[in-house]
Parts: sequence; structure tokens; C-alpha cells
Amino acid sequence: AASRPTAPASTPRTAAPGSAAATTPAPAPAKQLPDLRDPRFALERETLKLVVQAPEAVVRPAREVDVNDFVHPTYRAVWQLVEEAGGVAAAGGDWAGRLRDRASDPSVAAALSALAVEPLPSKRGADDAFVANTVYRLQELTTQRRIADAYLGAWSDWGTAAERQRVLQRAQPLAALHIAASY
Repeated sequence: AASRPTAPASTPRTAAPGSAAATTPAPAPAKQLPDLRDPRFALERETLKLVVQAPEAVVRPAREVDVNDFVHPTYRAVWQLVEEAGGVAAAGGDWAGRLRDRASDPSVAAALSALAVEPLPSKRGADDAFVANTVYRLQELTTQRRIADAYLGAWSDWGTAAERQRVLQRAQPLAALHIAASY
């Protein structure tokens, strides 16, 4: 019996033009999140390590921390779990486990597991100075982002693009002089 030739297994099949399969768009690829260890998120990570590992040390400094202090979506989700669990002041026995149990997203649960066991970068552990430095620097970054957003918002409302470019070109030598004079 003669066998029918077949297309190689690696050749994709295409739908006939005009068929339902040809008009259905392919699903959009999942957006790749930045690496949790990216240095841009180091303060977020260190703050959350303190929250998970030494919540009693963070209660007072973290009173003003909110979800907007976290830019990385996974770290933002971890902080939301902290808030849903009653905040850092509600921590108690098996705090890390309780937070992890609340996580519906496996990547958030994995991040919590890592945050619970990674060593703190302070030789003295979660002492007052390290905690304050970490948490307040996180809040400082948030303030800087808000200032930049306000500045850019006001700047974009001012004049035409050509006028803004002309002002920037004139300001560059002045900025260089100011920087040189400050040393």
C-alpha cells in the first residue's frame, strides 16, 4: 500500500482566507514583568523584606507607606496583601505564611516566600536606623516621582514643542554653570 506524503510536523497549518480561524486575532502575548531583583526596585524589596521578616520593627515607620510607594506590580500586590491582612500592626505568629496563603497569584506567593527568607543587608538586622533609612528612602522615591510627574505635567502644558525645545537649549549652559559653581 502506498503511503500519502505528509507535511513535516514543524510546518504550521494556516486557515483558509475568510474563514473564522483566519479572522480571529491571536491572543496578545503576556506582558513580561521586570525582574524582581532589578536595582530599580531594591528599596521596594528591602522594605517588604522588613515588613515580612520584622514587622514589629516597621510598624511606626510604615504608617505612611501605601500601595503607591510600590512600582513593581508584584511588590504592589504584596503590599496590598499586607493592607488586606490589617496592615503591619496586625502581624503576629506566622505572618509570612498568612500573607502567602492570601496570595491568589503564584508569582506573588513566590515573591513572599523569597522575601521571608532572604537575609537583610544590615549586619545589625532590623535595627531602628536601618528600618528608618530603608522605609523613608522608599517614601522619598515616591515623592520624587510625584514631583517629576507634576513638573512634566505642567511643562507639557506650556507652549509648543518648539518653544519648550528652545528653552531647554538655552538652559543647558546655565545648568552646567550652576553645577560647576556648586563644587
